[in-house]
Amino acid sequence: MIDKDLSKESVKPLSSKTGFVVMKVPDTVAESEDGLILRLEKDEDKVTINLR
Repeated sequence: MIDKDLSKESVKPLSSKTGFVVMKVPDTVAESEDGLILRLEKDEDKVTINLR
């Protein structure tokens, strides 16, 4: 595992961790200048993160 890789980590509510998670996207998405939004949902909990 690479230092600060959070792919196998869990974060407790109201806490934070610093690191990264790698995601594979098509070249057209990676090269675009359009916005990129990550939406995560589990049951009633939802979060939206602007990546670009």
